[in-house]
Formats: sequence, structure tokens, C-alpha cells
Amino acid sequence: LLLSLNIPCWAAICLAHFVMQNLYVKHYQTTKKLQYISMFDALTGAHSRNITKDLLKPDSTEFKEKYRQPLCVAMFDIDLFKQVNDQYGHAKGDIVLKDFARIVLDSKTDTDVFIRWGGEEFILLMPNTELGAAVATVESIRRKVQHFDQGVCPITVSAGIAKYDGKDYKLVIDSADKALYTAKNSGRNQVVAFQM
Repeated sequence: LLLSLNIPCWAAICLAHFVMQNLYVKHYQTTKKLQYISMFDALTGAHSRNITKDLLKPDSTEFKEKYRQPLCVAMFDIDLFKQVNDQYGHAKGDIVLKDFARIVLDSKTDTDVFIRWGGEEFILLMPNTELGAAVATVESIRRKVQHFDQGVCPITVSAGIAKYDGKDYKLVIDSADKALYTAKNSGRNQVVAFQM
């Protein structure tokens, strides 16, 4: 009698364990997927802006030590991207964005952080990189973009670069943005380093 009662109990325990394990696995997978979605841009594979909080010291606007000096920040903008969308459509514009991102992702080092900042603007954080080396890296990316045939239309990219001074991270991004606007206002398809 005890044996016959134990069998259903063990079966129920095993079934409950199996169900709980499956629920845990699904919860874990869903959590990881949501973390990925919150940290990466689905279209380009670049990080989303949400990654910024992981790069900063707790309760601070300064980069963590491993992202500090020498650190350079490049801001990219695909030249005349609105015309690409207007002339070829948003689906083709997405191809242009993905191909540009692939060029940068293939060109960056393991310690660099590539972020889609918004629309067709991207940021590349280059830790342990002096300004001259950063300019050379970004210039190489600019040339690759100019000569890459993605089957939609020829594109170029402008970029501004600034060196982090160890203070508020927003200041170096603003400086890179100013250099980017100088590049765009000087004819586009060029790299400009921020000058104080």
C-alpha cells in the first residue's frame, strides 16, 4: 500500500521538477534576450545608447578606469543619408546602415565600443588609443566605406574625433560632434579631430 502511494508521489515530484526546470530555462532565456535587446541595436548589431551606463563609474558622469585615458571618441554620420532613404526607400537605407556597421565592427579592436547613437549617427569609443592612432583608424574606416559596394548606392561618411579629458563623458561626445559638423560643413567624406 505504501509503495503504491509512493509511486504517484514520486511521479508528481518528477513532473513538478520538470515543469519548474522548463519555466526557469524559459525565464532565463527571456531575460537574456531582453538584456541583449536593451544593449544592442537589432538592425546594425552595434550597441544601443543603453550601454553608456555600463561604461560609467557608479553615480558618475566619468568613464570607468578601463575606458579612461588615453581614450578617444569618434562620431560618425553617413553623408546625405536622408537622400538614400528618399530615393531608394527605407529598406535599402537599412542595408546601407547594416553594411556601414559591419565595416566598423570588422575594423575595431576587441576593446573598442561601437554604439548606434541615433538614426545614422554612430560613436566609436577607442580606449588606450592616442589621438593620432584614432585618426588613422577612423580614416581607414572612412576609406573602406567610400570604396564599399553594398549594391544600393555609393555612400561616404564624415567623422569627428575628440580625446577624453577624464571629466564628464558628455563633453568628449560634444567635442566629437563639433568636429563632425566641421567635417560635414567642409565638404563631407572626411575625418576631423577636435581642436580646442
